[in-house]
Amino acid sequence: MSLEADLARWRDHLHRFAALLGNPPDAGVAAAPETAPGHCLVFAPHPDDECIIGALPLRLQQEAGWRVTNVAVTLGSNPERRAARWAELQDACAVLGFDCIPAGPDGLNDVRGDTAE
Repeated sequence: MSLEADLARWRDHLHRFAALLGNPPDAGVAAAPETAPGHCLVFAPHPDDECIIGALPLRLQQEAGWRVTNVAVTLGSNPERRAARWAELQDACAVLGFDCIPAGPDGLNDVRGDTAE
């Protein structure tokens, strides 16, 4: 198979999976209002982690009407990519219906085990 055919199959798979959630990947979901019955904070240590670990927050949002806010702890280790990573993160959160805030202007730097002290 060609790369183009593989990508088309993958996109089709993602669209079918998103349809199960009731949210096509190209459309955003409005975040829950301030008056939601609960509020879940997701502290994503790295961009994309909100999507990888987002099943429970997504369930709380969809089944219990909770508001979900992703706190972007870091925006990656490459300073030149941080603005693009922030834009990608905001897009991903819009698809999930999560609010998104950074932990600092550029996220937190040097968040690693060896810098904990």
